[in-house]
Amino acid sequence: MRLLHDSLDNIFFPRSGRTLQLGLLWSDTALGAGEDYRAWTAELSQALARGQHSLVLGAEFASVYDGTAPFQEASTLGGFFRLSGLPVDARIGQHLALHRAAYYYRVRESPILPIYLGATAEAGQVWAARDQIDFAELDVAGSLFIGIDSPIGPLYIGAGLAEGGNRSMYIFLGQPFRR
Repeated sequence: MRLLHDSLDNIFFPRSGRTLQLGLLWSDTALGAGEDYRAWTAELSQALARGQHSLVLGAEFASVYDGTAPFQEASTLGGFFRLSGLPVDARIGQHLALHRAAYYYRVRESPILPIYLGATAEAGQVWAARDQIDFAELDVAGSLFIGIDSPIGPLYIGAGLAEGGNRSMYIFLGQPFRR
């Protein structure tokens, strides 16, 4: 079950609005699932803008509160905007916390191909067990990127850096993050 409120004016380069998403998952072998477990998710983001500058603040939390999610359904971090610098899905666990701030500067005013320079600051972690959750353990990461809001979808070219010296380069056409 998922409840979603989305008032962002643009999903990829928003200037105003917010999102709130709440989810509840009930996996039951009696109904054909492979594992019995229950989980919840919550995501919140807020976009603010002034002139050509935009700031999007967001947080995401997930937790398996009953049972254990199988590997392919566990929470993951890593990749562009999700601890940039780490490989995609580099971290996996039953509990997740991610905080993100993204800044965009609109370089070009053309309505056909708006171009943005941007940066993110991210802090997040996944844990295997509830008693291991410690927000003092959040890993820090960030990225620098160029974004183009093209008619066939957004194009991102960027680089990420995460704690421990992990680095990644990204080229995305389309949605670079889960929704």
